[in-house]
Amino acid sequence: MRVANTLFAGVVFTSLILGQSIAMSQEITVEVLNAETPYLRLLNTWQLKVSGIDDVDPGFSGLDIHNGKLLAVGDNGLLFEAELLETEDGLVLGSGAIRLLTTEDGDALHSSKSKRDAEALARLNGELFVAFERDHRISRLHADDTLSSVLSLKGRDLKGIKGNNGVEALAAVPNQDVLLAFGQKRIDGQVHWWHFDLRGETPRSGTLNPPGREEVAGADVGPDGKLYLLRRDHRERKKQGAHDTRIVVERFRMTDGVPDADSREELGRFSDWRPFETRGVGVDNVEGIAVVRQGEALNLWLVSDDNGSDEQRSLLMRFEIVN
Repeated sequence: MRVANTLFAGVVFTSLILGQSIAMSQEITVEVLNAETPYLRLLNTWQLKVSGIDDVDPGFSGLDIHNGKLLAVGDNGLLFEAELLETEDGLVLGSGAIRLLTTEDGDALHSSKSKRDAEALARLNGELFVAFERDHRISRLHADDTLSSVLSLKGRDLKGIKGNNGVEALAAVPNQDVLLAFGQKRIDGQVHWWHFDLRGETPRSGTLNPPGREEVAGADVGPDGKLYLLRRDHRERKKQGAHDTRIVVERFRMTDGVPDADSREELGRFSDWRPFETRGVGVDNVEGIAVVRQGEALNLWLVSDDNGSDEQRSLLMRFEIVN
């Protein structure tokens, strides 16, 4: 099945400036191939572009939406913030800022690949937390954009947490001091999760066994109390000269602060195979997810990481969860 989503009201450019750094957000049309989305309806897509910061690519992998503001972090040590504005034409991405994450000593993370590789963002009891791989840790993000380590994951017996494969998704468990973390790699076909209680209780762990080869990219606990899991598989098929992107969005009931493996619901599945020369019109390497209430509806947001490639794009996509 070929589905082309073309829902947008014109083209909107917003300039986001901090010093010499500039981000341009443009509302665009995205063509989705081979989509099975019985519970998702595409509302908007924006393309994000960043220039003016040396050695920093504009890909994003962690997403948070709260009180009309959008935050995204990436493996570049970059923090993107923008306002979400209600207009007569619908929701638009308004003014904002591009900033650099720093250590408590004021050193910019983007200068160190091993330190800057942020993969996930979660809001717990009003505080923001960021998960990093390579230097595996979970840090608290303060209002001045500095980070302080909360949990070091190095040296722990966590399956699959090694090198460039670390905590890829982070979700806050409502009304608890708990962060639910997910490893990227499937071990023996299973998705591994860890239940970290910031009050110091012993971490719990478990597995999910969803179908397909897609690996974890993002997670969020929505206003309905369910866990929303984003999985994707993005590969360059060089022999065939094509990008192969597969995306799955699913949700699980939560029981005692952890996902119920038997309650899986698949909300949408995308399969996008495109020759290299036609890249730049479809879905991309999505890595971040956020689920929020917009009026009476639940909205699901996805953000992508362009991996610093001219053939890929940093996209921000908004869906309505239907039915």
